[in-house]
Amino acid sequence: PAPTPDGPRRGAVYDDVGFRPRGVVTARGHVWVTSVHEQTIARVDADTGARRGRQQWIGRGAVWVTRRGDMIWIANRRRVGVMAVSARTGRTRQFIETPIPPTRVAADADGLWVVTRAFAEEGPATLLRYEPPNEFPLEQHEFPKGISAIASGGGYLWIAIDDDRRVRRVRPGSDDEQVAWLDAPAAELAYGGGHLWASVKEADTVEKIDPRIKNSVDSAS
Repeated sequence: PAPTPDGPRRGAVYDDVGFRPRGVVTARGHVWVTSVHEQTIARVDADTGARRGRQQWIGRGAVWVTRRGDMIWIANRRRVGVMAVSARTGRTRQFIETPIPPTRVAADADGLWVVTRAFAEEGPATLLRYEPPNEFPLEQHEFPKGISAIASGGGYLWIAIDDDRRVRRVRPGSDDEQVAWLDAPAAELAYGGGHLWASVKEADTVEKIDPRIKNSVDSAS
């Protein structure tokens, strides 16, 4: 009989990725790693863990990273903007200055969504949508209570509100709308398998949201 897979398990550990790595994406056979404390983005071979190719300077302060096609987009609070690094060449392709420092960035077919906030962990937040290479925001949405997490998927950008059980969503050219109530505020969001997933620290749960039905939430501890 064919061997039965024993499920996911930890593989190799790569340690040459910088001090206190924070953000990670994969592209073109490499793992790209950012750190608030490092001046370069680490580019390591996904199979061996060895650094390969150009280790591009991005400046200290990288707080979030995402991928859109062949571009690695990095939100940098110290530089007050987001920058694109080519996954093909490893070189910086664009820098977009934001009105106030960014805290998060997500990308989808509709463009680049950037959360900006004067204080990283508290206070009002502004959500901006860009369509690179255009450097001016096409729209903005204000969130007086702040934003704790964002994720793109299913044609929407999904938004978790600071210290609030509500999850909201927005699509280009429309106002944001409430779609679900969680057991407690979400710490992070991810979209996959046709559903939105929310990690809820206070409840020790992960909650599954059906995007087709408002307020349809399942939780698992």
